[in-house]
Amino acid sequence: MLVSRIRIASFAVSLFFASSLHSQISQASLKGTVKDTSGALIPNASVSLKEKSTGSERKTTSNTSGEYEIPNLAPADYSLTIGITGFRTVLVESLTLHTGEQSTYDAILEVGSETQEVTVDAAVPLLNVSSAEVSHLVPPSQVAELPLNGRNFWELTQLTPGATFIPRGQTAQYNGSEIRARSVNVTVNGQSYIFTGWSLDGANVTNFELGGTLIQPNVDAIQEFSVAAGNMSPEYGHSPNMINASLKSGGNPFTEPCLSIFETTGSTRATFS
Repeated sequence: MLVSRIRIASFAVSLFFASSLHSQISQASLKGTVKDTSGALIPNASVSLKEKSTGSERKTTSNTSGEYEIPNLAPADYSLTIGITGFRTVLVESLTLHTGEQSTYDAILEVGSETQEVTVDAAVPLLNVSSAEVSHLVPPSQVAELPLNGRNFWELTQLTPGATFIPRGQTAQYNGSEIRARSVNVTVNGQSYIFTGWSLDGANVTNFELGGTLIQPNVDAIQEFSVAAGNMSPEYGHSPNMINASLKSGGNPFTEPCLSIFETTGSTRATFS
């Protein structure tokens, strides 16, 4: 009885950590180092990251090495504030984190009053120096504006160099019939589509038996997605390639898309006389 309980507890713990690791796939993170103008490290600096659309705020402090890290962040636009007594506060007004991105922002504080601010108005390009992952991001602007046949946003994976989209009904056959014909697939760098994994908001939606995925959310619900094609970190698990999509989340401003869609069922041509 004791052995059975231990096995059940071990299995539950394994499931918890596996789900936690996989959910981090779609989350972003931000880290960096806080220094003064001479290059000396600044410990105990306050770091505040605020999501613009919701007003939610994450806070931390730099450690004894001047380093800070804020994990598990939703892909969104943020503002960043870093300060400590005896130095001017740095305010970064526009900072965008993307799906699965591990970004770095190093701050340099100038001597002065804490009430004085050094404001960075322009959007800050963030660096990923902690991962050798090779990936391509399809941002919200492309998801919203590029034309799609049948409103299938997975087709935009073809924007990634080396990726080929396989429409429904063109994969595994059995006795002349398509097996799970509703699946969509993508091959990356010449590898079989069976080696491509699919993730939606951190949930694995891969069809493990035949490859591809059956899940296709409305394109208006998609925030952005990325195609990872090599050197991924261990949390990606079984797949050498991974398509990682994030859904839109709510915010304080009330917005509702208004659009009109026109698609023809057949080809049209001009008639000349």
